[in-house]
Order: sequence, then C-alpha cells, then structure tokens
Amino acid sequence: MFDDDELTAKMIDLYQHEGLTLREIGERFRVSKQAVHYRLRRVGIQLRPKNEPRLIDRKTLVRLHHDEGLPVYKIAAKLQSAHKTVLKEMERHGVKVRSIRLSVRRYPELNGLAIGQSVDVPRRNLKKPHVTYYSAASLRGIRVSVQTIGTDLLRITRKA
Repeated sequence: MFDDDELTAKMIDLYQHEGLTLREIGERFRVSKQAVHYRLRRVGIQLRPKNEPRLIDRKTLVRLHHDEGLPVYKIAAKLQSAHKTVLKEMERHGVKVRSIRLSVRRYPELNGLAIGQSVDVPRRNLKKPHVTYYSAASLRGIRVSVQTIGTDLLRITRKA
C-alpha cells in the first residue's frame, strides 16, 4: 500500500493539516495509536497536548451544517468532538447556527411552492397525512391546503 516514508508522510499530513487524533489515524491505517505516536515523534513532530481542544476548520463546518444540513449534535458525533466544541468553533469562524425550526426539511416538496401553485405527492404511510403537511407548512411559515386525489395521491396547494 504505502512504503514506510509515504505512510509516515501521510500520517503527518493527517495529524497536522486535518487535525485528526492519533487514534483516528491509527484506525485509518489499522495500526495502534502508539505506532502512530512513535512514527510522529521519530521524525520530530511536536504532538498536541491531550486536553487541547481540536480546532475545526470553517470549510468543514459550513459543508456539514449548511450544505449537508446536519444539526450541531450530529456534526459533533461525526467529528468525534464535544457539542460545545463545535458551537465554539462555529462562533469563532462566524458560521451561523441554523434555527432548529428551519432545519426541519422532512417534506421537501413544500419548498419553493409559490402562492396558488400545486404539487402532487404520493400518499405516504402516515396516520394523518393532511395534518402532517399542515404542520410541516406551518414550520416554514406558509399555509397549504391538502386534497386527496384517488387512493394514493395528495395534491398540496400553497394558499399564503
């Protein structure tokens, strides 16, 4: 896969530029964290203190939070970091935290509906599909009417 020098260079890059921990690097290359520690120390890399908070770059935060739509707690889990650390890093980089209400995008067919415009959607396995769409529209600040068309279709029309 890699020769010894290439492997060490890749580990250095992951540690210094991507901010991965020794354990994460070890898991990636299927070696122990002690093996990663040994390689980094052998080439003179200054290791971070154990309790130093990990810095998360702005590009990663924007991609995960705004582009992929992940909430902060899922970003923290994905980055194996604390919830508070992610929030502090978002604040440090000036990344706005989306409102929880705006992050509810369960029914994307409601997005972009103009007043008077309709969209036909399949009737999902919901107990009360009309109420579900009314609630989802309310979270977006719009009003809709929902009509049953046949046995497996709903027509959603934006009212205001």
